[in-house]
Amino acid sequence: MQDHLREIEGTLARTSERKNTILYKLTKRRAEEERLERLGINKIPPSPHNVNDISVIKFVLHRLKQEIGDKIARIRNASFISIEKDGEGVVRARNDEINKLIAQKNQWENRLAILKNEGWVNSISNKVFFGCAKDLPEAATFRTKRERPVLESDEELSSHRSQSLGSTTNELESLESTIKTTYLEKVTWLLSPELEEKVLKLEKESEINDRQETNAIVSTVEPRKTGGTRYISYFQNLELPEEKEFERMAVEKRKLGLKKRLESLKDNI
Repeated sequence: MQDHLREIEGTLARTSERKNTILYKLTKRRAEEERLERLGINKIPPSPHNVNDISVIKFVLHRLKQEIGDKIARIRNASFISIEKDGEGVVRARNDEINKLIAQKNQWENRLAILKNEGWVNSISNKVFFGCAKDLPEAATFRTKRERPVLESDEELSSHRSQSLGSTTNELESLESTIKTTYLEKVTWLLSPELEEKVLKLEKESEINDRQETNAIVSTVEPRKTGGTRYISYFQNLELPEEKEFERMAVEKRKLGLKKRLESLKDNI
């Protein structure tokens, strides 16, 4: 069991290091650009009021929910942020960022409901305190108030519209459990073989591009079918000529240079 835990810790550490590499950031940016290109936009719209494409709205909602889940998972982890280590001001700012993202998510959900002719979704929500932000002094004044869940599935959202604006404490705990599950799914994707293969593919492409000049020179040599040849296996099997062939090519190249020089001298005369 301990070996398995150490293996998981090592995998997570390598994943964290990979996230800080240029190749990982390049892969993430390319995937983002491909998604935006498929949607027909250059960047994520700042406001939902002028957006009429439902697929774009769903994509923005997906991104917002991912960001909310990631920030909530971090504020609930004492190793990332805590009042004792970072102070009340930092914790309060992080909690306000989450509530701001929740407000943006509500606006996009309202726009989606309008385009689907499903009616207006009530976007009024009380301030929610997550993780260590629950220990802030002002959090005590909100504990008795109703709070609205942050992340819901489509079925939960449709049933929630017929209820009041807030939620009970049990619903909030269920919400945080859902957020934790979403975060774990995101980590699982980062450890997936598909992402590993994509990163390895980019690394190979980068190495191949660095050796384009060498490969171009070798590719100009005609393959020989005579015996006594040697093969070097790097990315592909390359057939190299014998030493006498190199000497002959060097002599031919020198003759060609002398011939061009004589022709230029004749032109000058």
